[in-house]
Amino acid sequence: MKHPLTLAGLLLASTSLCATTAHGQDATGFGTITLDPIIIQGLENGAVIDGYRANTVSSATRTATPLQQTPQSVQVLSPELLEDQAVTSMSEALGNVSGAQGTIPLQTPAFESTLLRGFPAEFYRDGITSYINTGDANAMAGVERIEVLKGPNAILYGGGVGTPLGGVVNIVTKKPAPENFTELGLTFGANGYVEPSFDINRQLSDTVLFRMNGSYVRSEADQDVIETDRYSFSPSLTFGSGTDTRLTVQGYASRWEQQEYQGLPAVGTVAGDFDIDRNLYIGDPEIPDSHTETRKLTFTLEHDFNDRWSNRTQFRYGKNEVEQITQIILTNEPDAGTSDWSLYNSYVPGEQTEYSFNTSFEGRFSTGAWDHVLLFGADYSRIEDYSLMYMDYAGTNDLANPSGWPAWIMPSTLAMGEGNGTYTTSGVFAQMQSSLGRLHLLGGLRLAHLETIYDSEGFGRRDTLKETKILPRIGAVLDLTDQWSAFAGYSEGMKANAFYFYSSSPKPESNRQPRSG
Repeated sequence: MKHPLTLAGLLLASTSLCATTAHGQDATGFGTITLDPIIIQGLENGAVIDGYRANTVSSATRTATPLQQTPQSVQVLSPELLEDQAVTSMSEALGNVSGAQGTIPLQTPAFESTLLRGFPAEFYRDGITSYINTGDANAMAGVERIEVLKGPNAILYGGGVGTPLGGVVNIVTKKPAPENFTELGLTFGANGYVEPSFDINRQLSDTVLFRMNGSYVRSEADQDVIETDRYSFSPSLTFGSGTDTRLTVQGYASRWEQQEYQGLPAVGTVAGDFDIDRNLYIGDPEIPDSHTETRKLTFTLEHDFNDRWSNRTQFRYGKNEVEQITQIILTNEPDAGTSDWSLYNSYVPGEQTEYSFNTSFEGRFSTGAWDHVLLFGADYSRIEDYSLMYMDYAGTNDLANPSGWPAWIMPSTLAMGEGNGTYTTSGVFAQMQSSLGRLHLLGGLRLAHLETIYDSEGFGRRDTLKETKILPRIGAVLDLTDQWSAFAGYSEGMKANAFYFYSSSPKPESNRQPRSG
């Protein structure tokens, strides 16, 4: 475990508002006047944050809703919490979330393996799917906060390969602000961990804002051989700040390089009558680095028609690249002797292109004593994936007493995962939130459509899936006191299983989950 030290870098031309107490003379020149403290809270990227606590978030409903009125388990990792813990990776941050199991930081960030409540989690950036979570997936420099929604989220989220079953990890990124500041930081720790970072914000005019942040990380690990290089870079521009129509353009470039780490087998670590060094790196120590990278461009257009009705529309285009190079074992127990394993040279290149679009209209109105928030909209997501997998036999080695690893050589035999996949999701949704005093109701429907086409010319097969289904969500919250509330709800999810060959026609995976708390 790293123990990073953060140098609070340079802070220039920043402004802040805080609670103050003023003392001075009255009009007669005698005595002291004490003013009451002024506490200012504001909406930060769709949330009201108070220290470690988030009072209002938008991820669970896509509307600014107090957490106490949300019929779902939502956990928010605030900016102050992430900063105070000096968090250096996404999996480290998710250690704060009950029921969450983050991806191993040394794993190639090609396919996300985070779990929520035992189901695969879906990663989103600012409410849009990042299903192929490549590049420096652990970069924290551009992260404002992390909002974790537990359980199915059928109504509002449908990108990637469908509506999330286990939950959503929504990364809210840092956006341009109407102020000028520059922050430079340096984090360092064990295993040669070094991370310079920066965050620059400028108000270019009354309505145009600019922000750019990024980081570079170089580190080793407890495990032998491993050396990691990763970076992320996020420029953004906002036009129309403070007006009824606002356009934010965000770029994102990220890359990760490291020797692929496969972990250790069960026999020799937690089972068996021999021991494998816990820091052993399996395979040729001179193996070339694996790498992943991503480039994303996101447009967010917001328009206020009046003080009751508004629209938010987002579009994202992304391009991802993966090159996974390994000398791997295929079994959890020795297959070539008492403590000897067979080794295979493997090479997996891949490219993905993603397109995502969503738009929603929000209206606020009252009928009698009831207050209502109506949300309706539509979304579309398409992922095009092309990948190959080559594998050749390399030799054997005794993992209990390793010596003389066979050299990694580019394999030439096509194996398993050759294919060309297209994953399309689309849907329309409507949601109503209604409040009467301490009672808060939520109901919604999503008409969801999945379409998967997976071709493999090398294996002469084509797997297809088309499924349309209505997915409901209902919930109720009762405020017991100003600090405590009870909630109950029900929701469903549906998703496809990507990157698989099927023995018969593929079927979607679904989930139904009651909620209470």
